[in-house]
Amino acid sequence: MYAQSNISKTIHELSSILQIDLNIELGAIKLYDELENQWVIECPNNSDVIHIYSAVSRYDPNDFQLTNKLAKVLELNSRMDVVRGCWLAVNNLTSEITLNYSLPEALSNGQILSHALNNMRVIASDLVRLIEEQ
Repeated sequence: MYAQSNISKTIHELSSILQIDLNIELGAIKLYDELENQWVIECPNNSDVIHIYSAVSRYDPNDFQLTNKLAKVLELNSRMDVVRGCWLAVNNLTSEITLNYSLPEALSNGQILSHALNNMRVIASDLVRLIEEQ
């Protein structure tokens, strides 16, 4: 129970920093940036980890060269200068490549989540260009 009350406090702090109302629905919060990109903060019940992700690219599941393209994109995970503590994942259900970051809820607060979201937005914009080059 401590984890959920701490997460609620963290979300309240983030809401104050961003000056928007944030509500956890089904263990997640959806935010949209100025470019209408969706950012999801997952804080599932009975978990001590907060996970943030956003789609940075979509792909055509019928592309005959898809395996090679996705392998090249996922190789970016080994480039710390590119992903900077985050990682890329493939979501086959939505045909998206997502940028992901997780942190222990015990080490989080509204300021840390705000910084994480801002850093991820910068990383995502850099990744969009790199992925398009693949």
